[in-house]
Order: sequence, then structure tokens, then C-alpha cells
Amino acid sequence: MKSMFATTHWTAVFQAAKEQKGAPRQHFGLLVQKYWGPLYHYARKQGLQAEDAEDATQAFMQEMLSGELLQRADPSRGRFRTFLLHAWKQYLIDRHRFETREKRGGKASELPLTESAIPNRDERIDGQLLVSDTEFFTRWADQVVENAMQRLEEEYRENDRHHVFQKLREHLTSELHGALYQELGEALSITPAAAKVAMHRLKHRFGATLRDVVAETIDDLNTLEEEIAFLANAVATRSSKESSQKTTDSL
Repeated sequence: MKSMFATTHWTAVFQAAKEQKGAPRQHFGLLVQKYWGPLYHYARKQGLQAEDAEDATQAFMQEMLSGELLQRADPSRGRFRTFLLHAWKQYLIDRHRFETREKRGGKASELPLTESAIPNRDERIDGQLLVSDTEFFTRWADQVVENAMQRLEEEYRENDRHHVFQKLREHLTSELHGALYQELGEALSITPAAAKVAMHRLKHRFGATLRDVVAETIDDLNTLEEEIAFLANAVATRSSKESSQKTTDSL
């Protein structure tokens, strides 16, 4: 299934900013889908409660798409996600300064205009340390992978093979062996050999779909391999942290 978000990412961002309010805003909706999760998660990890994080994320996205933030954007200076994170940090700082000033009866906040102004920097949320830039990018990577998975699922559904996708998807990262093919064959009422072919086809299609999705987030296709490596590293970092956390929890 071809994505509607097939233009280069910076181009799509500027197109979203030009969309008229009140009319269908497909580019805006797709930007929200891609970045809402990472932005919201970052706000929560910085100490905002769920409702406040939702409000802040929504307000930030609206402000960005209104064109005010994009007037300061320079595509030649780097990735859109990097620009977005920097703008999000500054937005949270400004938001905190405004709220602090309101609580003080309109007096200016004594906190400096730095990241240290973000509230509750030394606290923990759900027992975890506050988020880092790396974790923001990890969330972005997770979202890219999920977008690819959703697109692939739709492809299988359109080909009347959704039941196959549902049975195989959980094994995309599994070690493949004869016993697994036997198990999958029985679940799908096919031979182990057919299950092996189906599993390898799914892995191939996922790889190709992921590359398509990643390609939509960059402006220069010559950097595709670099982006794939960045994505893989971000996901690997998350997996390593989760593994370390499980080990610590078991002690």
C-alpha cells in the first residue's frame, strides 16, 4: 500500500503548514501520527502529568503547523527530528516559565532560559530516570518501525492474507528453526516448508517496507543507509536498556 506521505519529509512539513484549517488536513494528521508519541513521552518523562503532557503536545503541534515554528526552520541544517526535539525542549521551557510566572502573580520567573528550567528534572516517573535525547530518538525509531508494521499489515489484509500476518509477525525477530516452521505450519494448516517460505517472505517484505518508511523521513536518499543504521542503533539501545533492567530487577 502506497503511503500518502510520499514526499520528502521537510517538504511534507511545509505542506502541512499550508493546509487550511477546517479542511481535511492529511499532512498534519500524518505528522501527528509520526511524532505525537515521542513528543508526549518526552514530556511525561520530564515530569508532566498525563493530561498536561497531552495538552502541551497538542498545543505544540498546532503551533508548529501554524507556521510560527517553521519560520525558524532551516532544512539545510539537519534532520527534521533534530529540529523538532530542539523546538520541543524550548517550548517546554517557555511553558514552564509562563506557568511559574502565573503562579507568582504575574512576576517573572527567576529560572534561567535553559533546560534546567524544565520541571522535576531530578524526579522519576514510574521508577525510571528522566528521559534523554537518546530516548526521544528511540521512541521515534519505535514509531517508524510501528508505521512500517502497520503498512505491511494493510498489505497482507488487502491480499486476503491477514491471518498469515497475524500468525507470523510475532516471530519476525525470532530465531528460525525447524520446530518453529512445524508449529507455524500446524497453526496455518500448511506444510513446514510452506511456513518457511511464508516466514522468509514476511521478513523480506518487512525489510523493504521499513526502508520505504525511513525514506519518507529524509530529503536526500543518499543518506538512506545512514538513516537505517541510526534506526537500528536506536532500537538496539532500547533493547539493551530493557535487557539490563530485567537483569537488575531479577537481582
